[in-house]
Amino acid sequence: MVSAENFDQFTAYWKMLQAESEGPLPARSQFDPSQITMLLPYVYLLEHKSPEEMIVRLMGTALDEISGVPVTGLNYFDVCPPEDVSLYMAINERLHALPCASLVVRDITFENGKNYSLSSLGYPMANDEGKLTYSIGLMLPARQFKSDDMNNGGVSHSVLRDLTYIDIGFGVPKHQFEASG
Repeated sequence: MVSAENFDQFTAYWKMLQAESEGPLPARSQFDPSQITMLLPYVYLLEHKSPEEMIVRLMGTALDEISGVPVTGLNYFDVCPPEDVSLYMAINERLHALPCASLVVRDITFENGKNYSLSSLGYPMANDEGKLTYSIGLMLPARQFKSDDMNNGGVSHSVLRDLTYIDIGFGVPKHQFEASG
């Protein structure tokens, strides 16, 4: 279930990494999963290889169980609905142009027709050379899942309900999201 407390814990962990980093962004190598064990089932880590390639390096077990389709190691843009690819590429471009965090709320429809609302809080991370290459985030469902809420298949459709950029010391992109419909 989405909890401000969970997002606050995750933010505190990222800020601790930022404070300990040698550069303006924490490095991926600083990430220690044992420091956030209670949140790990809902944590994701993405590696931005190019504008068209964003590799899922870690997808928490609870997130994998929702779909029943493991995505770790895959290009995110190959597993998201084709009509969403350009939107998420544009968001990714903005997040890299001006490093910031983001809070994304999406309604997701899976292959079996079930619908869920998910909120994701993501933060940027650098590689060991200091280049913004990774995003780490916490994705939480709007409600507690039951056993019959698992193994829904891949995402067939999603609707972006809200996108909020969060200043982490560098400002935020000028583009603001406006929900359609």
